Amino acid sequence: MEEENICLRKRLPDGSDSIYWIQRVSRQVPNTSYTRNQYPIIPAFASTIRKSQSATIDCVGIHLDNMMSHGQLYVAMSRV
Repeated sequence: MEEENICLRKRLPDGSDSIYWIQRVSRQVPNTSYTRNQYPIIPAFASTIRKSQSATIDCVGIHLDNMMSHGQLYVAMSRV
């Protein structure tokens, strides 16, 4: 982490790294002398298919590796 940037490193399945830089965003708050500084990061979470039952989910990413049966894919897709 630096003054103006955050460096994110993502480990890829082949063992290599992918690096992303996120720049700090500064915005003036209207009608005040305040300046808001933030890093545009969206919080996310992971959940199992079973835990997501009865939840309302707008958007998902489904990890399809090691899927045991087609029924699991159907259940995962039906949650959204």
